[in-house]
Amino acid sequence: MCLTTKAVLNSVGGFDSLLRSGQDWDMWTRLVDRFGDGIKLTQPSYVVHTSHHSPRISEDRVRGLEMFYANFGAAMNEATRTAFELGLRRTRGDRLSFVEGMDMLPWKNLSQILKLWARTYLPFLLPIRRKLARVR
Repeated sequence: MCLTTKAVLNSVGGFDSLLRSGQDWDMWTRLVDRFGDGIKLTQPSYVVHTSHHSPRISEDRVRGLEMFYANFGAAMNEATRTAFELGLRRTRGDRLSFVEGMDMLPWKNLSQILKLWARTYLPFLLPIRRKLARVR
């Protein structure tokens, strides 16, 4: 959650209505770029209403992530860019070869790489896992 004033939001152009997803990431990135790092509070200072009775704005998550990456990918460090690319591939449902995974392997990204490999190459294990879950 990012709390700021309307004047600060307006000073960086407000939310980008062209984005179908990731409007919050886009806004936070522009705020940090313009004003520096935020402050993390140790105690909550707000109440969030999380139920949604109407459709979410973020209808096309893949397109939103692609647009965010196009806008800010060049400013990311290598580890962040690789993690973002892996997340985008996972969101798209892409496959990841062993060689591609090894090429992308800063150890920070190992858990994401393993999840993507498992989904790519081990789908036959899912029915077995479900059966075992029922037996317990």
